[in-house]
Amino acid sequence: MIAYPQMSRGWSSASGTGRALGVDLAKAVVDGWLTRQELSGLVQQCEQCATPAVCAIWRSDPAAATALPAACSNKTQIEALRF
Repeated sequence: MIAYPQMSRGWSSASGTGRALGVDLAKAVVDGWLTRQELSGLVQQCEQCATPAVCAIWRSDPAAATALPAACSNKTQIEALRF
């Protein structure tokens, strides 16, 4: 994946969180598991998150990446894409 300097914090957080669980959000859209509108909602939730450091710390420890932090507003949607 190419990194873009203007990439939003929301996209970086959502996609990074998904990756930590083995979920490729862009591929989920291509494969039909997620609509573009749903992806946009996930990104927007991450963009508006009041505690982004919680997920950043969680992503920094791959061994802990079995379930998203309880405070994550995208927890249910992203975890559902793992299976």
